[in-house]
Amino acid sequence: MATITLELVQLINQSESMNEADKKYWKDQLPDMTVQQAQRLYGILRTEKRKMAELEVKFQQAKLAAKRARENMENEEMTKAIEAIDSIQI
Repeated sequence: MATITLELVQLINQSESMNEADKKYWKDQLPDMTVQQAQRLYGILRTEKRKMAELEVKFQQAKLAAKRARENMENEEMTKAIEAIDSIQI
């Protein structure tokens, strides 16, 4: 239980879904929790951490895709401008 408690405190501290008052509440409740309650909270917080990491990866991928799309648009616009300049007959 000591290992779970240490990891649980770390997960509580790292939680993005809790404000400081919630974190304090849950840490204060740890000594009175049954093993099953602590394991349930641990599972919930591990799932939250995993899902937040998955969301971060998706966000970074979307950001990269948007950057590439913007660069492609800029390249296409530059190509069209060059073609327009080249087509001007003096």
